[in-house]
Amino acid sequence: MNSFHIFKEFVMHRPVIHRALAGFALLTALPVAHAATAPSMCVKGDEAVLSCPLAKGGKTVSICARSDNAFYYAYGKPGAKPDMTWPAEGAQATGLTRTHLMFGGATGGNAYAFQNNGYKYIVYSISGTQLEDGGVIVTKDGESKPIKNSKCAEGAKTQTDNADVRKAARSLPEDPDLSNHGLPSN
Repeated sequence: MNSFHIFKEFVMHRPVIHRALAGFALLTALPVAHAATAPSMCVKGDEAVLSCPLAKGGKTVSICARSDNAFYYAYGKPGAKPDMTWPAEGAQATGLTRTHLMFGGATGGNAYAFQNNGYKYIVYSISGTQLEDGGVIVTKDGESKPIKNSKCAEGAKTQTDNADVRKAARSLPEDPDLSNHGLPSN
């Protein structure tokens, strides 16, 4: 008789409390699956403030924080040199904003935005009751309709739980356009 049959006999011939204890013992003996961290484009040792692989194209978008809480954007294929980083190497990240997004039904999130060469880049994350959304939106300066709207792969967002990094991110100025009008949509 194998261990499953012995377990089954034990459970079937004992009062309910014994069944509950046996079930608990079985569950605690099973290997635990841990959620994997989504890949990021951050430099090794830097913190992924918000990062996700995009649903299409095999690219990842990341807002990262260096050890001195200087923030930067990186976009590209994980494991390769980023296709785009902002600000340029050695430059200060002046102009990065963080806007708290609020919606009805206990739903909210954050949007990080910056302007670069005539375009506005918005990396966002929204979560709430039965809702997970995020991605990167690109608009041409002065226009509200996105020229690019790439969604995160489902269930693959990573956000920092580092209290110091989150505090530094909360100190970034808000984007008045995002505060007043929300995320651009098609």
